[in-house]
Amino acid sequence: MTHYTPVNRFISALRYLSAQPGLLQLKYTFRTIQARLNHEEFQRMQNLLERFPLDPLLDKQAKFPYKYLGHYAASSFSRSARLDAILNHYQFLAATLGEEVFTTIAHQPVIWEMRCGEDLFTVTLSYPTLAGFEGELSVSLRLNSTLVQMVTFVIVPGTIVGTATEQALLISQVQGAKDSSLMRYATKSLGDITPATVLINAVYGLAVSLGITCAVGISSEQQLGAGPKHYFDYDAFWQQFAGEPTTSKLFLLPIPTPEKPLASIKSNHRARTQRKRDFKQEIRDTVALFFHNMLVEKYYPELSVR
Repeated sequence: MTHYTPVNRFISALRYLSAQPGLLQLKYTFRTIQARLNHEEFQRMQNLLERFPLDPLLDKQAKFPYKYLGHYAASSFSRSARLDAILNHYQFLAATLGEEVFTTIAHQPVIWEMRCGEDLFTVTLSYPTLAGFEGELSVSLRLNSTLVQMVTFVIVPGTIVGTATEQALLISQVQGAKDSSLMRYATKSLGDITPATVLINAVYGLAVSLGITCAVGISSEQQLGAGPKHYFDYDAFWQQFAGEPTTSKLFLLPIPTPEKPLASIKSNHRARTQRKRDFKQEIRDTVALFFHNMLVEKYYPELSVR
């Protein structure tokens, strides 16, 4: 049973008010108070910001230092899990690729591209463009300059998502354009590979290059952006990637997705199936090469191409 002391009532009142429209400044003040009351956690976040060159990220997300205090990545994450996830992501990237990776991300590099007639498809890597409460990195597929699909993820300790691996890649958002004709056109142009599948394979290419062998997909229940106007069936989506439900109400995803033996495919579909498999492999390889070159530049700068 909860005992409603004056402090409890005050905090409850602040939470209620901060959720009301037009009271964002009060919400910001409430988050600041929360952070100061938990000085050790707040200091860990401050140490991260002082250690790494994250000014471009802070320009996009002014409230980044307090992000761990609210909902983040998965609805069941505790405050400590949220903080651990965020810190782990940046510390792992810096340790693996070097601090220069944050400058590279700020420039939104193209990590894969394909010319299709007069059209150019590109996949770019960036910090999340909005609040970033669903992860720390986004990959975006564009047709020429039009955004078609976006996937957001964060590199977390395996323990907080129930995996046996030291690191896991939590894919926490899959968001596509509302224009159904654009999605159909993109899918057809991409050899009947959906934009979402292109981006998942791009994320897998990144994971492979960093030595991450396990991905975890968010479930419909755990996803933060779901609502009556923005519903996406994550549970069904992960089935095509051999996703296995976990006790944490997430989906364990093998990297890469296992494929049926080609001999088990109808003979008149085998060539088409092989083309699609080759295309997805090319996406993973191209993205992996992008990050492999960053690794070479960090550990063997004399071999890097300028």
